[in-house]
Amino acid sequence: MNQREIKFRVWDKKEEKCYSPIFEAYKGKLFEMVIGMSGSLSFREMDEKGNEITNHESLDKYRDRFILQQFTGLKDKNGKEIYEGDIVKCSFRVEVFSSYKCNRGQVIFKNGSFMVGVNSLNEYEECEVIGNIYENPELLES
Repeated sequence: MNQREIKFRVWDKKEEKCYSPIFEAYKGKLFEMVIGMSGSLSFREMDEKGNEITNHESLDKYRDRFILQQFTGLKDKNGKEIYEGDIVKCSFRVEVFSSYKCNRGQVIFKNGSFMVGVNSLNEYEECEVIGNIYENPELLES
């Protein structure tokens, strides 16, 4: 049985960008961000010698700043990972008409399944991430 990889990213309302859990060098500092199983965030910064500059055990005080988004376990037709909050364009075959129908919408987690509109994300034959609700809300306007 294949198990879905469990991982998250966060949308930072203040900086207006997405972050994934990381450990990387950035502008001469090491920066680590960890997303806990409960959805809690923690991060720390270190200088180039590995000395800790800041250590934020928990970002509960920033609870309203970050929005947690879960990975669906699926990738789009271009190999891009699909997360909650992504806007996708999906297609599926309509047997009665022997044609394909396209649907565009936000990926949400509802009733134990990742959904786009009224359909489970797994029901679509092909999907493409075209944006996310934070950076491209206009993509949902008809």
